[in-house]
Amino acid sequence: MKIKVLFAPDSLNLLSSKDTNDVFRDIISLAKDRELSLLKLSTTSIPSDVSGEFGKLFHDTNPPKYDEKDLEKSFTAWTNDDERVSSELLELIRVGEADFLISEDTDLIRRSEFSNIEDSVHSIRSLREFLSDLYETRDTAFHRVKDVPLGDIDVKDSFFTSLFGDYGSLGEGFQRWWDKTVKSGRRAWIVKDGDKLAGINIYKDLDTDENSLVPDLGEKPFKICTFKTSEAFRGFKVGELLLKPAFSRAIEIGASSVYLTLFEDKQADLIQFLVKFGFRIASKKKGKESIMYKRMTPPKDVEELPAFDFHRMYSPYFYDDDKISKYIVPIRPGYHAELFPDINPVVEDGEASVTANVPGNTIKKAYLCNSNVTSLEPGSIILFYRSHDKRALTTIGIVEETNLYKHGPSVIKKVTNRTVFSEEQVNAMVTKNKGCVTITFRLVQHLNNFITYDELVSSGALSGPPISITSISNDSYTKLKGSHTELAEYSF
Repeated sequence: MKIKVLFAPDSLNLLSSKDTNDVFRDIISLAKDRELSLLKLSTTSIPSDVSGEFGKLFHDTNPPKYDEKDLEKSFTAWTNDDERVSSELLELIRVGEADFLISEDTDLIRRSEFSNIEDSVHSIRSLREFLSDLYETRDTAFHRVKDVPLGDIDVKDSFFTSLFGDYGSLGEGFQRWWDKTVKSGRRAWIVKDGDKLAGINIYKDLDTDENSLVPDLGEKPFKICTFKTSEAFRGFKVGELLLKPAFSRAIEIGASSVYLTLFEDKQADLIQFLVKFGFRIASKKKGKESIMYKRMTPPKDVEELPAFDFHRMYSPYFYDDDKISKYIVPIRPGYHAELFPDINPVVEDGEASVTANVPGNTIKKAYLCNSNVTSLEPGSIILFYRSHDKRALTTIGIVEETNLYKHGPSVIKKVTNRTVFSEEQVNAMVTKNKGCVTITFRLVQHLNNFITYDELVSSGALSGPPISITSISNDSYTKLKGSHTELAEYSF
């Protein structure tokens, strides 16, 4: 499978850094004897101190030909040459000249979000994660996220070393902050593999300290104090696994927003990750730290947005008026259990756990099929129907993107670790059916009260058991919503 990776000028400059240099060596090792093509713009150069070693690995590509107005429409207007180059690089991704773009530039990340191709933008570290997911087999099992007192966690664990480095010189330092926070009774969500800490999310239910800087946080902001995942578990979607309880808790307490502070120059990976889930960088900073936040409820004067953009920005809320298409999507019990393990967690030794078949950890998921329905619009509502045993609607999702692929590797590059299917199964599906439909979607919620097959028939949504993706009328959806208020809980 050939993968083309384009390095932006800022990422080339980072190759001089020892830490980045080591990560890049890992990438080269992972890609050995595989079809990985490294590209750079012909107008850029590799730093002289590493050009001798790495220069021969890169191939030049020319900037795209474009109409300036069209490019600004796709990626927003630019005010300087750096912003223009960012748009040119993104255009190369959009037209298929490269599969992935490597950059840690915040303006470029923002532009990629505007054009809905942010999944194609990686940092050098997240590229290593992607290739590791693709080329290596790693087995582990995470216990379900635990909510524990901070005092139960050993801060001397090597997991926290980088945090001491980031905060040690700022005021009271990380250790003093930790001691004070433990005494206050603060809690954290953690994910562990055995005794190894895979990720942590330290949270605070109500924190208005930054409201004067960012009024958009609202009256009840929920704060993520520390959010960190282990390098050793990159690729298992631990970050998404730890975001889930934060969003759930924010909804539970009626929070107006979720926010955190971070260092833009040190935490590009985290910024790229959060942008995908509706976080934005505030215009004002807290000292040297930037503030990233996500509104949990749409403001009363919210501007009308494209349906998927609205959901990403204000999830779990979504549009469901008569302009929005609705579909029932059948899924077999085995695949349903893997994709949605939250519904029926496995109990081992008295503790609920979820194995790291990574798709189950995610908020953004992928559904693969051979349906004749190939044009589900972004923002469409998909209602998952568990066939055979439950014979009921269990789960609500919002479509992000639908594609029809004729080539197995294209599917794999798009949905690695977000689908329940293995690379071999994907290739077999594409070969047998001469193509494959991929639907990437965001999980909204699981229904506490499933909607049975009989109810679906009586509402007019179905006339028989669904064997493929089935469109339902707005009238049928409205009837279901009237009898199942959960469907209306986050509709807007």
